Amino acid sequence: MKTLATLSICGLLLAGACGQPAQTPTTTLPASPEAPGSPALGEVAVEIVDFGFAPDASQVQTGGQIVWTNTGNVAHTVTFEGAMDSGSIAPGGTFEHTFDTAGAFDYFCAIHPTMRGTVTVGP
Repeated sequence: MKTLATLSICGLLLAGACGQPAQTPTTTLPASPEAPGSPALGEVAVEIVDFGFAPDASQVQTGGQIVWTNTGNVAHTVTFEGAMDSGSIAPGGTFEHTFDTAGAFDYFCAIHPTMRGTVTVGP
């Protein structure tokens, strides 16, 4: 008798579950810093190569940092008009800056003014 009652309860539970759609677990992943058009979260690397910045356009989220590394053979600067200047960066040297304000910021090399780049800082 006990077995029959148990089977009846199990049958009722299964019948109730049959009318419900299957639940599929979902996971929301954070945006990848490498995703095109998506500002990077942490640190972005920019190389100063010969007489150019690579890449010459970078994106970072507010609070993110960019590290410029001079991989060339001559000194360069990272200069933001009227705001900030790295001073001379010798070959093999680096300069880093954390961006706390959203916006688009143009920069150049004060020694070689034709070298230009842009940093876009997003929320």
